Amino acid sequence: MGMSTHRGRVAKHLIGWSRHLITHLFTRFQSCADRKTPLSGDHDRSHWENRPGHAVGYRYFSTVVKPFGYARDALCLSAIAFYALNRWGLKPQVHGGILHDHFNDVLLIPAALPLVLGVQRLLKWRDQDGPPTPGEITLHLVIWSFLCEVAGPRFVDHATADWWDVVAYLTGGLLAGLWWQRDSAKKKVISLKPTT
Repeated sequence: MGMSTHRGRVAKHLIGWSRHLITHLFTRFQSCADRKTPLSGDHDRSHWENRPGHAVGYRYFSTVVKPFGYARDALCLSAIAFYALNRWGLKPQVHGGILHDHFNDVLLIPAALPLVLGVQRLLKWRDQDGPPTPGEITLHLVIWSFLCEVAGPRFVDHATADWWDVVAYLTGGLLAGLWWQRDSAKKKVISLKPTT
């Protein structure tokens, strides 16, 4: 068995595992955010019975998503600033270690994905203004991992394939996705009135 076959299988398993992990974590987070909780009043059913001349209603928490900031997103701007600081300030001074080898790779999804999604929105390829979905993060993670770690080393002389970079992309994507979901969910009280 050749080394490239082994690497291909490792990449396939890593991508499948990362997609499953990201989807699972987002699903768990969203189910917590969407959980409806009564705010006030007697929770006994008899109290809420429909009586003539009285409105019947329940108040619940519901999530309201603010539009995603794309290039103005705070995490995106911070990631770009940290990338520039590390690339031109710290990396020339540090030889080896995480700041030199993988820190900028962790920043790939938080820095680049909002910009790419903004362009997709302008071209009407993206039909919503919410934060990046697990599917969008996973798709771009797979594409960029392939371009940077498989295709890049074959066509660019100074590029090298390093599967730890894929782990760094995955880590950055997972943390950014959790941040975007946390930052975008705001609680708002709405009134739901049952039909009489």
